[in-house]
Amino acid sequence: MDTTRFILENEIRDNIRLVAEGHLDLYRKMEEVAKTNNEKEIMFMRLKYLESEVRVIKDKFGIA
Repeated sequence: MDTTRFILENEIRDNIRLVAEGHLDLYRKMEEVAKTNNEKEIMFMRLKYLESEVRVIKDKFGIA
């Protein structure tokens, strides 16, 4: 019985802690990726807006 308790306390708990820490790291990385994707989407929308504004200016001044 003591051997089983020793295994539970020293090996399994440490393994559970390691898995939990790994999941936390993965979650943080996922959050960083999501933030980067949102920033890229905003930049893409800004680029499209600026392209349309340049097109309006070119049309106004007759520039090809």
